[in-house]
Amino acid sequence: MAPAQDDDGREDARYILRHAVGVFGFSTWITGMLQAFSITEGIPNKNESQWRTAHVGGTMHAVFLFAIAGALKELNLSASDRKSLAFYSVMMGWGNSLGYSVGALIGKRGLEAKPDGNLPPLALFLSAMYALAKVMQLTYKGTQP
Repeated sequence: MAPAQDDDGREDARYILRHAVGVFGFSTWITGMLQAFSITEGIPNKNESQWRTAHVGGTMHAVFLFAIAGALKELNLSASDRKSLAFYSVMMGWGNSLGYSVGALIGKRGLEAKPDGNLPPLALFLSAMYALAKVMQLTYKGTQP
């Protein structure tokens, strides 16, 4: 059976949902287990609060992705803008989720441009912040008549 025409953004919503499942699985299972190990097993750079942030923050980004996938058809966007919104939503979800996890793994928060290991999580957070600006701009545009 041939896929239906993407007149209503279903293809873009499925793209977001695939990544929502990935972000959810990564943040809930992988970082959740690493958070538990940081408490019980003493993994390197034992900073339970950073692992907790990675676990909860990533899970919240997955929730956002599920929500935006459901709301996508309600937005008044061109097909090109809808694809951009899908792309930047996924970029934001993975950027923040990986930024939290990389920061916890190396013991750096990634909030400053310092040559002490902060650069990997900082780069991920900056890409996520750019994506957030695009998501906000496109979502606002989609709410206009």
